[in-house]
Amino acid sequence: MSNMKNRFNNLNNAWFSCNLTQLILLALFTFTLVSCGDDDDDDIVDPDPNEGEIESAIFYSWGALSPEGFTQYFGVSEEFPTSIDLSTMIEYGTEEATFAILGDEIFISSAGTYTKYVVDRTDLSISIEGSFDLSGVGVSNDTELPAPIAFSETEAYLIDYTIGRVIEFNPELMEIVEVIEFQPLPVEGWTPFTSSNSFTGVFSAYQGDDAIIAPILNQDFTDWTSPYELQFLVFNRLTNSVTYTRDHSYVSNGIGFIEMPDGAYYLSPDFQGGLLPFYGDHDAAGIPNPYHAIRILRDGSIDPGFDLDLNEILGSNLIRSTNTLVGDEILVTHGTVPDPAPENWRDALNLANMSTIVNYQTGETRPFNAPELDKYNFWNFRGRYQGKNYYGGFPPGYPDTENFEVLRQDGIDSYTVVLSVPGGNMEGITELW
Repeated sequence: MSNMKNRFNNLNNAWFSCNLTQLILLALFTFTLVSCGDDDDDDIVDPDPNEGEIESAIFYSWGALSPEGFTQYFGVSEEFPTSIDLSTMIEYGTEEATFAILGDEIFISSAGTYTKYVVDRTDLSISIEGSFDLSGVGVSNDTELPAPIAFSETEAYLIDYTIGRVIEFNPELMEIVEVIEFQPLPVEGWTPFTSSNSFTGVFSAYQGDDAIIAPILNQDFTDWTSPYELQFLVFNRLTNSVTYTRDHSYVSNGIGFIEMPDGAYYLSPDFQGGLLPFYGDHDAAGIPNPYHAIRILRDGSIDPGFDLDLNEILGSNLIRSTNTLVGDEILVTHGTVPDPAPENWRDALNLANMSTIVNYQTGETRPFNAPELDKYNFWNFRGRYQGKNYYGGFPPGYPDTENFEVLRQDGIDSYTVVLSVPGGNMEGITELW
């Protein structure tokens, strides 16, 4: 009850319980509340509803390597962890298990079950508050689902591209509301294609305006073939319909988008498209420019006004990845493959070890100077905490002789190691509150 309500109740009690003289005094002294009850009533302060709550909490997921395989755990702490103690964490699955955070609640997909965990804000204890069975709607126990997209506390969606299902569920009640079936894209233009050496799937999803946008990953590292086009799924929550954005001008990149400051998404060319000219059937592909970055609008369409040719800007014939985006700048890892190219495509990929900062608005570049990253074979995004990006770094000797490390990004070219642990890696970091 608020202080205003207490004051109203005190005044109301005074009106009905005081004598006439007191009522006159009450009218005269307009700035003073007079009561024949306890003089201390006005000093009563309602208890703080947040009293006793822990000020902040961070979720972190850890994948542990062992001779028996790969096991995933998650934990919650008040601050960024300085060590990993699996005995204090919750085991939630193997390689196919996935986690997601909606608000301050944790959702785990594992072994065909979708489970919600809630963290107590006073002591950080973790409890299960509902689950539902995914196998009943056809989702396989070993399917790696992208994180759900929530439009409200009662409306969220999961996508299983493999079987063609959009699953609407109520995160509050943990109940499946509706299952919308759709037809996955047929595999076309793969030369050659067999189901044993190629795969296609959706591993990430992004929220648009009343839409969910999910890039489709197609890969075949055996014969280095692909559909030779950009593909992503667009689900409209208002019509419960699935459409596809496809463009033969770009190479498929299903790894993920990077959100831009205006809410649109940046999609960079990556090593898969960059290696096509050297190891794939590039003549069959007929891609005009495998080095062109694009901007995805929140309705799932490609922005025709966004023009960023990274090959022209950087002078490199292999774009490996875009590691981060800060403001108007992106950090691009790239390099040059000689002619003739190395026999093994992995050797060519190792040649793409240069990093340059590119302004995607102007095309201007500047050197990337972060010597603290030179020790890693590669590093990638792991999550955000207290307004900072965190990355996982993999040294050449990992996991046999060197530790996995977590780095905090203090600027686009400034990084600090905050955790160094053997035998596993940090899968994700999220600030719960």
